[in-house]
Amino acid sequence: MNVHINDLPTELLVKIFDYLNLESLCIIEDTCIRWSQIIIENFYKKHLLSQPFCVRKHYSSWDPGITSLAETKQIFYLLHNELPSNWLQGRYSQSNSHLVAEYSAGENGAVNSMAVFQDKIYLGIANGSVDVRDARNIEFLRTINHTPSVEEPTEFMRPCELALHGHTLAVLGADRSRVRLYNTITDEMVGEIATNFGRVYNIAISNKLLILLSRWTIFYWKIDSMCPENVRGEFMGSMLDFEPDDNFENWLEAHEVAVNSNWLVTRASRMRLLEEGGMRITHFLNVRMVANSGYIGPIVRPSSSRLPDTVYETTCMALSDGTGNLLAVGWRVLEEGLMTIMDLKTGDRIHTIQSHHFLSSIQIPLKWEDNKLFLKIIPVRGAQRTDSSSSMVDDFGVSLGYLDLTDRRLKVIPGLVFNCSRDLIYLDRTTVYGVSTKLERLENDTSEENHIDLNIDLERYALLMSEEDNYSPVYTASLTVYDFWNVPEM
Repeated sequence: MNVHINDLPTELLVKIFDYLNLESLCIIEDTCIRWSQIIIENFYKKHLLSQPFCVRKHYSSWDPGITSLAETKQIFYLLHNELPSNWLQGRYSQSNSHLVAEYSAGENGAVNSMAVFQDKIYLGIANGSVDVRDARNIEFLRTINHTPSVEEPTEFMRPCELALHGHTLAVLGADRSRVRLYNTITDEMVGEIATNFGRVYNIAISNKLLILLSRWTIFYWKIDSMCPENVRGEFMGSMLDFEPDDNFENWLEAHEVAVNSNWLVTRASRMRLLEEGGMRITHFLNVRMVANSGYIGPIVRPSSSRLPDTVYETTCMALSDGTGNLLAVGWRVLEEGLMTIMDLKTGDRIHTIQSHHFLSSIQIPLKWEDNKLFLKIIPVRGAQRTDSSSSMVDDFGVSLGYLDLTDRRLKVIPGLVFNCSRDLIYLDRTTVYGVSTKLERLENDTSEENHIDLNIDLERYALLMSEEDNYSPVYTASLTVYDFWNVPEM
C-alpha cells in the first residue's frame, strides 16, 4: 500500500523535518497549510524562544501560546531574513548622540570601557567609577564602584576596566589594586578581591572562571556567573604565565587574557635581550585548556607559543563565545598586517586577512557573534560619516565589518563610520553602541585659539597646541545607538 507523505502523522513529519536546517524549512514551509503549521509551531517558535535577550527584547510582547501563526511567522522572517540583510546593507536607525561625560584636561573623566547587560549600559570612567544608563533612552540610572577615598599616585593609575558575563560584572578600578564584583540584576556589590600580589594588568570572566593577570602570573577563581550570590567564588590558585628567563627583561610590555568555557588564552609582549646588545620586543600567544571543573591546564603546543621574530606588533584578540574553539588575533609582520583566525583544538590557521602595505586598512578583531567575526577596520578613507558634521571622515576613522565564516568574505557595513580609532564600540546581534570623545570647547576662551575647528580629532588638536601653554580644553563623550532591528521604512 502506497502512503502519501501528507498521510503521515504530525509526530513523524516533525522527526523528518528535524533533519533539515532552517534555510530548507523556509523553502518547504509554504508547500501546504499543514506543513506551514507544523514548521511554525515546532521550529520557528523554538528558534524565537532560543534567542538571547538582545534579540527577544524586540518581540517581548510575543506569546508562543497566544500569538497567531501568521504573526509568529512574520517575526521569524524578520529575525532570520531581514536582520542579516540589514547588517549587510547598512540599514539601521540611529539615535541622537547622548552626552554621557564632560571633563577638563587633567581630570580622570574619560569613558574608556563599556559593557551591556539586557537594557543597561555600563560605562567605565577613568577615575574608576561606573555609570549605569538605561539602554532604551540613555537616561542616567546610578553610579557604582565609586572612586576610593585614598588617591593613588598618578603613575599607578590606569583606565577602569569592565568584564561582564551572565549576571556578573567585574570592575577593575583605576588603582589596579582591587576587583569588585556586582550583581547586574540589582547592581549591588557582592564581593571584592583586594590583591596582595601586585597591580592587576587585565581581567576576564567566563561562565565558570574569573581571571586576573598580575606580574607574570595568572590568578583564577571558580565562579558561576549566573549566580551572583555565590560570585565571590572559590580561589583555585595561580600559575606562572611566563617563567623567569635570563634572556628577557623582568617585566612585560603588554599582557592580555581571554577566556571561555573551554579555553584560556594570554597575549603578551616581552623585552628580549640581544646578544649584540640592545633589546627587542618578542610576542607570545599562550593557549591553555579549561576543564569542566575549572582547572586550567598547561600551555598547549608550547613550542609554537612564541611568535616569529618578524612579528613586531600585536593588536588584540577575540575568543569565540561559549564552547567555541576559534581565536582571532591581529599582528603586524614587517609592513604587512595580518588578522588570523586559529582553531585552538588543532592549532591550524583556518583563515587570514592580509593588508599588504603599512598604509593599508588594518582589521582588528572585536567580537564573535555565532559564525561572524566583527572587526574594526582602520583607517577609513573617503567614507561617508554617519552624522551630518562632515561629508568625509579623516584618516583616523573606523568602519565596522564582519567576516562570515560560511563564505570567508569580509563585508563592510555601509555607512557605519566612527570618527576615531579610540572610539569605544560594543555590539550584539541587533545593535551597535558607540562612544566617541571630542574636544568640545576651550575654557575662558579669549585666546587666539578660538579659530580652531572643535570637530577636529584629538591627535590633530594636540599637534596644533603642542607649543601653547595657556589653554584649558574641555572634552565630551557621547553615546550613539545604531538599531538594526527597528529600521525606518524606505
